Amino acid sequence: MTYRKPYQSTDWLDGTIGNVVYFFVAAMALAVAATTGDYAPDEIPVWLQLTDTVGMFVSAELTAEALYSVAPEYEGLGVANFGAGSASAEIVRFHWGGDWLPLWFYVNRFGLLLLGIGFAVLATVPYERFDRSRATDGDGIGRRLRRVLLSIRSTMSQTPDSRNVEDASLTPVSDRTAGGMGRLVLQELRLLVRGHPWWWYAGALAICVAGLSSLAASFGVVVAAAIWPVFLWSSMGSRPTRHGVTPFIVSSKHPYGQLAAEWMAGAIVATAFFGVALWLLLLETGASGAAVLVGAVLFVPSLAQAMGCWTGTRRLFELTYLLLWYVGPLNGVPELDFAGATSETAGTTMPLLFGGIGLLALAAAFVYRYRQT
Repeated sequence: MTYRKPYQSTDWLDGTIGNVVYFFVAAMALAVAATTGDYAPDEIPVWLQLTDTVGMFVSAELTAEALYSVAPEYEGLGVANFGAGSASAEIVRFHWGGDWLPLWFYVNRFGLLLLGIGFAVLATVPYERFDRSRATDGDGIGRRLRRVLLSIRSTMSQTPDSRNVEDASLTPVSDRTAGGMGRLVLQELRLLVRGHPWWWYAGALAICVAGLSSLAASFGVVVAAAIWPVFLWSSMGSRPTRHGVTPFIVSSKHPYGQLAAEWMAGAIVATAFFGVALWLLLLETGASGAAVLVGAVLFVPSLAQAMGCWTGTRRLFELTYLLLWYVGPLNGVPELDFAGATSETAGTTMPLLFGGIGLLALAAAFVYRYRQT
């Protein structure tokens, strides 16, 4: 049995790009729903109620009466984030004592459940988890579903380390006398940057040109530089598990050398992207700007490596980092702006805090390698 695509059934969405696309599509869908719902909480139309996927409108309906009791003049959107975007508006507290969920909410949940089951069934059609040699062109959905059910029983008997192992080939060893940390770092860097689609390299070049040619620190360049290398960082830590080479690493003479070299490669990538975006900030603020850069370089690759090591997959880091990037650098929340996009963290303790978290994450990665050895 060949485990080539353990979780996705669509080739171009397999991997990091699928998680990134899903995150942005979900965020845009929520924004569109909030904008479309330009109704008072007690006047939400039925079609919006039935398409409420995350419960924004049901929260508004349940709390509408309590809200109007303290703010009868409220005329905002009928969604849960009352008053969002009104930084200068008066903040009014109200108490909600609890209430039964409306009937339409149960209809909404049941409909979403059926829709999810339908998507799951349809996903079995393009799913190519199994060896093509075992299938025939005449196989229908019924036979494919039967193979899925039979595979569940066999998969449960496997050990965790034997699952989700990607096909990989090892480069023949032609020179056994060469070595050193420098060579190992170079090889880890090659593993990080190679094998990506052409548009990723084009985007990286565009970020580099935009950053170096800027006459002033650009918010957009910093935001782009912070998110673009996620395709590289997300593979850190989990690559040995996914390619099934962990036993070779932990039984080698220097099991910690590979981990250190991988982190250095990730730090080089972080220095390149953040350095291009923040070089003007460094010139303007000196040591304060340098602290922002060092904090970002310590934080991001360490977080990626620690989460990759402990989970064996790239998904936890991708989800965590996308949320952190979305709230911090993109939306300008200084407390979570690890990249210095807002320019408000320079001269504060925030870069030191992120750098400290990065060092703790790096230590956690080495603790995991110690447990393996």
